[in-house]
Amino acid sequence: MTALLTDNLPLLAGASNGIKKLRELILELAVRGKLVTQDPNDEPASTLLKKIAEEKLRLVAEGKIRKQKLQPSADREEISFPLPNGWEIERLGVISHFITKGTTPTTLGHAYTSSGIRFVKVENIEARRITTTAISQFISPDTDELMSRSRLETGDVLFSIAGTIGKTCSVQESDLPANTNQALAIIRGTSTVFLQNFLLSQLDSFVSEKTKERARGGAMPNVSLGDLSDLVLVVPPLAEQRRIVAKVDEMMSLCDRLEAQQADSESAIARLVQALLDRLTQASDAIDFAANWQRLAEHFHTLFTTENSIDALKQSLLQLAVMGKLVPPNPNDEPTSELLKRIPAEKERSSGERKAKKIKELQPLDNFPFDLPTHWGWIKLGSLLTDLRYGTAIKCDYSGVGIPVLRIPNIGDPTVLPSDLKYGPLSSDEASALELHPGDILMIRSNGSASLVGKTAVVTDSVSHCAFAGYLIRLRLLQSCIDPYYLQLVMKSLDVRNSIEAPIRTTSGVKNINSTEVSNLQIPLPPVAEQKRIVVTMEKFMALCDQLKSRLSQVRQLNEQLASTLVERVVA
Repeated sequence: MTALLTDNLPLLAGASNGIKKLRELILELAVRGKLVTQDPNDEPASTLLKKIAEEKLRLVAEGKIRKQKLQPSADREEISFPLPNGWEIERLGVISHFITKGTTPTTLGHAYTSSGIRFVKVENIEARRITTTAISQFISPDTDELMSRSRLETGDVLFSIAGTIGKTCSVQESDLPANTNQALAIIRGTSTVFLQNFLLSQLDSFVSEKTKERARGGAMPNVSLGDLSDLVLVVPPLAEQRRIVAKVDEMMSLCDRLEAQQADSESAIARLVQALLDRLTQASDAIDFAANWQRLAEHFHTLFTTENSIDALKQSLLQLAVMGKLVPPNPNDEPTSELLKRIPAEKERSSGERKAKKIKELQPLDNFPFDLPTHWGWIKLGSLLTDLRYGTAIKCDYSGVGIPVLRIPNIGDPTVLPSDLKYGPLSSDEASALELHPGDILMIRSNGSASLVGKTAVVTDSVSHCAFAGYLIRLRLLQSCIDPYYLQLVMKSLDVRNSIEAPIRTTSGVKNINSTEVSNLQIPLPPVAEQKRIVVTMEKFMALCDQLKSRLSQVRQLNEQLASTLVERVVA
């Protein structure tokens, strides 16, 4: 069984959260008796149960522990797998001296201190140990004496029963003196029956899951000491426990090495990907980009093996697009210098055709983040707008009565989504003022997340009958001079995102950008025909990136299926 597991470690580790699942599988095999071979010469577990029973009777007679309430006999049906020869089952309360928990000193009228006796909480437990350096609260010796019932001793096992349920640790001599609160159960006196690490492995495996199932709801889930005491544990011979613990340690060390190797490999690939993408974005022009891209494309399936690496590729392609390095120029295109000359006349003509909200005077161009091709130019976004308007403040609902109103969930990529619409009782004047035309841009101007402020989507015919909410801005473009889909790409580029996020203000936890700041965003402007070629090319590249993500998902699903099949074989 161990050989089957070891031979398939790469497969298990390659699945999603593979190493975490591998650790869980190792513990599961350990407590099922499938990790090491049984030895008929081992002293049977029944002898251990007799010893603990005799020991507890003696301690009760000596007045060292209280006589416990009689518990129902452990039922084999409470264990979902067959027991190996020489193993037994018993309730945790029967095979420990006692199980108790602490309390909060302030409920007894005692304050915490800055030094003294360590006060251990759930958050101070990590990797089966108490992280003493993380302890920030202490109690005085007098308080510790008052709370002597929960004073910790070497060999105690702690099990969290409130909040984060199922965290375990063993108490070492170096952790003392220490006390604890009611969120941690103290399991004491199990050494007659269990090696401590075997008990921890068992508590970390199926027992932990059973305990979580018993957890009561509320603001902080919890289990009672009675529930914990009633848990049925498996008891192997002590000699076999030693072999199991040694094997678990060996395989967990192997998991550590796999984890380190995986991290090193992922880090190395990430550095290589970044170096290649940096080289890609440093291309001098579209021809240089094409040559670098061809070299990169030959290794796509080796390099782009994570969502982060594919997202980095997308961002690099977007940066190349707005820098004028993605598509070659066409000498027959009208250069941007001529386009810039005719924009004022185009705006005047457009304003004559419809009543538009006046754009405030724009700041001068400055601080260009990168050089543009000679036939491109920089421009303020406001120069390309014929109108800029906030949405309605009217409260909307799902009644279906009134005008459909677009909200933040409708801001898709690249277009506005026509689903999940709310409705509002807009007046005819407001509905007219907030009408949408195909090619308009809707932008999020207000949100709790800075990453969503400035997100844009293009209006299509499917939503032209809608109005829009007040935390959105409608940008009506001079479409003869800028393609709305090109602008939507530009708004996602790194430099424009930085320009959007820099002036963001936070009011009552909500982040905002105003119309003046939007109008003064500085964008790179290519010839109109080149804008359209960039959009088409980016669509192809984004489709390729989506294919890479889809393939990655398929590979992971296949690994998951294979890993699940293997796990079923191993534990069968």
